[in-house]
Amino acid sequence: MKVKLSREQILLVIIEAAVKKFEIINQKLQEQLYRYSVTNLFNRKYLLEKGNQYLKEGKYNTLAVIDIRNLRTYNEIFGYETTDRILKALAQKIREYCEKGCLVGNLDSGRFWILTHIEGKKREEIVKEKAKGLIKFLAEDELKIKIGSEDLLILVSLNIGIAFYPEHGRDIGELLMSAEMATDRAKDKGINTFTLFQEDFKKNVEENIWIEEQLRKSIKTGRIEEQIYPVFQVRVNPRLGKVTGVEVLMRWKLHPRIFKVVLVAEKTGLIKELFNVLVKKTVPVIKSALSIYPSLSFGFNISPAQLGSVEELRKPLDHLIKEGIEPQRVQLEITETQILENKQVEETLIEFAKKGFKLVIDDFGRGYSSFDRLKT
Repeated sequence: MKVKLSREQILLVIIEAAVKKFEIINQKLQEQLYRYSVTNLFNRKYLLEKGNQYLKEGKYNTLAVIDIRNLRTYNEIFGYETTDRILKALAQKIREYCEKGCLVGNLDSGRFWILTHIEGKKREEIVKEKAKGLIKFLAEDELKIKIGSEDLLILVSLNIGIAFYPEHGRDIGELLMSAEMATDRAKDKGINTFTLFQEDFKKNVEENIWIEEQLRKSIKTGRIEEQIYPVFQVRVNPRLGKVTGVEVLMRWKLHPRIFKVVLVAEKTGLIKELFNVLVKKTVPVIKSALSIYPSLSFGFNISPAQLGSVEELRKPLDHLIKEGIEPQRVQLEITETQILENKQVEETLIEFAKKGFKLVIDDFGRGYSSFDRLKT
């Protein structure tokens, strides 16, 4: 039996179908809004908008942030497509390790987050064991990535920062900030390490902000040249009883812990101004010393931030040459890890090696590889 619909009924059916279609599209858009496109995991927005509800309900009370250390290196060598495959493989492994007891997401391309629930007096011990287990699970064995018909074997390096609710954050925003602080602190300990948040980390952040503000003011007003000065550490050959070289170290009059100052300067891009002043102030001492001991060498510690670009180093090192100091008398001291962090590093080092500057590798064997990086 055929039913004849009126014009109004037909329009109503069309409208209802359009509304349902719109609802489906809107739902898909909402899902995409809360997902990291590469891994399809929940993203930062989801964590910040839904996290408070989970914390208040007692579903989760522990947040971990995982930072993949050498992802940028693989991205520069193999490109974005391969890096995306690495991220997908890592996402799968993290979910596999967590099973159903936690919620996994991406903060950005190189960082993941995990929400989980851990109770009891031995909460910290349990978290530490789980963090050790995750590091072993992700970093101990090579990650196999398929590229065409070939298998690319990847070694992953990472750091983990952990924070507890409500001890380390009254809401998800504070908890995330605490976990990220802990991750940054874990990086200071080296690769494949983890750290639980501590209250003094906040003081450390406040101190870093103060250092950055003072450095910027000093650079802007020109007072930095009065505040930065060199100190010299003599190297002696104990067998011969002779001085073989001198290491040039930086000091800043406004802060006693130069290591912290250098870390802040590296992260904020201010290290190049400090290094320029250091070299300028060192020149008279080097010239005077070489007039008495012409075979002496002077070593400068080079920051990773300076190695990313030839221009960062060209100005101060060219200044040494213009002042009549032979490049053979100058050592550029870098760490093995620095060589691996940036594809441009080798090009930078080759240029200055050709000019005659000596390259010295500190902490050899502590990076992602050792002798396999040396080429004849």
